[in-house]
Amino acid sequence: MQANSFTTSRYFFLATAGAGADLGEVVGAEDADHVHHEGERDHELDGRGNQLTRLEGDAANDHDGLGETLAAQRRQEGGDDAVRESRKEPPDNRAEVDCRRENDNVLGVEHFVCRAESFYTGVAEMEVMRENVYSHIASYATPSDIRGGLEFFGTLGAWTAMFWAPWWCIPLHALLTVRLFVIGVHDTGHMTLFKTPAYNDYALQIAGPLTCMPGMGWWRPLHNAHHRHSNDLDYNQNAQTAFLTVAKYRRMAWWKRGLYRYFTRPMVFLTQTAPLLMTIGQLIHLDTPRDMLLQGIALSILFPVLPRYMVVFSLAGSIGVFLFHLQHTFPECVRVRGKDFFENGFYGSSFLQVPWWLRFFTAGIEYHHIHHLNSQVPSYRLAACHNNAPPGLWNGIRAITIREGWDSLRLVMWSEEKKRLITYDELDAEKLLT
Repeated sequence: MQANSFTTSRYFFLATAGAGADLGEVVGAEDADHVHHEGERDHELDGRGNQLTRLEGDAANDHDGLGETLAAQRRQEGGDDAVRESRKEPPDNRAEVDCRRENDNVLGVEHFVCRAESFYTGVAEMEVMRENVYSHIASYATPSDIRGGLEFFGTLGAWTAMFWAPWWCIPLHALLTVRLFVIGVHDTGHMTLFKTPAYNDYALQIAGPLTCMPGMGWWRPLHNAHHRHSNDLDYNQNAQTAFLTVAKYRRMAWWKRGLYRYFTRPMVFLTQTAPLLMTIGQLIHLDTPRDMLLQGIALSILFPVLPRYMVVFSLAGSIGVFLFHLQHTFPECVRVRGKDFFENGFYGSSFLQVPWWLRFFTAGIEYHHIHHLNSQVPSYRLAACHNNAPPGLWNGIRAITIREGWDSLRLVMWSEEKKRLITYDELDAEKLLT
């Protein structure tokens, strides 16, 4: 129900806006195909293994035929360089030699066995890698009430004091608003800023209304659903920015396609869509008396500085939505059907390369490849989790720079045919070809 409500609200504020992978190359399609045929390969492997046993037994007793041939070939493996040279086989890699031999039935079976063992070895290595990643990240899922209190009240105090700062400090005030959202809304929404659950609820009821996101009623369950189904094409991706597939886009009414196309243009997306989404798009979700009351109190307190607050929050909304866009929208992003939590989380989330002077304000949200595998790691422990990982643990993740992020703004929807995000130019080219 929450996801449907979000979809409705998205079109509502869009319609009213005018008035106001080692394993880094693993892809979902290949993984699904391996799983689909795994049972057939097991059965075929058993049959070929039995055939190998029978043939080797016959060869051992046949001194005139195949037995002599097999024995001669195996003696040659011990050091017959002339034979190796004639076959163009590397003398120091017998595993590859065995995999390529197909000169008789026995060696043909050995070739199949070698390929099958290679496949199962790859699957086993993948499972070990996943276990290692999960185990390492879980060791940092340890919130602290003391650290959480320092992070929250320090940020809230600095954010409040900025209302008395000169107007030229508005960009700094906007960055502090981003930090207040990450710590006071996002972390508390995951119940990870404080170790004590009640403290997270109290902090969310303070920071949520101040950032136009009283998340107790709707934001927390919606965002947690985003984590459970992120990049899963069988589930509605409305909690992301490029949330449509080509098929869904083409099924939409013409006026909805027009609105979507307008509001996802890069400059419009940053200057109009993001501020609208973070104000009207959030406030229309005030669906509980508690959220309405808290938001009303917050706006009453902020009323004397409301003009400044609207400028600050509009800029903060553009920065925040841009960062969120980069977390799941990049050329190598993985989206697959079916609930492969690791595949969609690890390879479908980016590692954003944030300049050192900006990291205080982003509060660790740039380590999204970690956050989507275990949302119980507090923001203040994400950097340590990434930096202290064993060598090679993060192989396959996509590190994206702010500069590359500008190009990613042109990616607007998922093509199931190309299995990647595409631009409007590519979409129009497909239409011309069909």
